[in-house]
Amino acid sequence: MPEGSRGLQAARPGRGDLPHGGLTVATALKPASPDRQSAARKTIEAGVDLVLVANNIAHDVDVAPRTIELVAGWVREGSLDPARIDASYQRILGLKRWARVIG
Repeated sequence: MPEGSRGLQAARPGRGDLPHGGLTVATALKPASPDRQSAARKTIEAGVDLVLVANNIAHDVDVAPRTIELVAGWVREGSLDPARIDASYQRILGLKRWARVIG
């Protein structure tokens, strides 16, 4: 615990207390990482809605389609509930509506 923070607790509001249903974003999922699949899975299981993939060190033009197929495969095989993906999708749409990116 950092010096001076003893006795302090971070406020962790629930998703319902946050704008847009508590949309969460993670950064820097590295496509060249040997455990990319494990990292992607843990990120989704942690409730992250939107992942920004670092693609500048080991540039890979196929990283987005491969990652989408990876997640779709988990849904098809039944190890990932499609409702989990739909919930994230709905939160992303809510943010886009709020920002007037879509109608």
